[in-house]
Amino acid sequence: MGGQWAAIAITVVASTGNNIGKALQKEATRKLPRFSLEPAILVQYVRSRQWLAGLAADLAGALLMIAAFALAPVSQQLPWQFLCGLSLSPWRRCAAVSRAGRQSCQPAKLPWLLLTGRTLGSRASA
Repeated sequence: MGGQWAAIAITVVASTGNNIGKALQKEATRKLPRFSLEPAILVQYVRSRQWLAGLAADLAGALLMIAAFALAPVSQQLPWQFLCGLSLSPWRRCAAVSRAGRQSCQPAKLPWLLLTGRTLGSRASA
């Protein structure tokens, strides 16, 4: 039974890492050219700290998910993955509102917002 709860905890952390990683990469691509295998474009992606942070978070989440699969069946983990993805919806909506130039939108203060220090719609300072 303890392994099942450990797997659920790992699943929540892993799914959050996957979602944050993808969101960071998506936001970074707004400032980068369309991805291609041209060396000049690849260098721009590799030099983007935000894109690399997203890649690292996504890969760390994937590795943690493998560990969770070793502890419990997928059928017990999928509901938690769904809830983690659903909980990011206010964050995504506020980022879209902010990019559209409409009213300011403050998402709920969720723990992973504190990790990044800003919402997706804000610009990084140079």
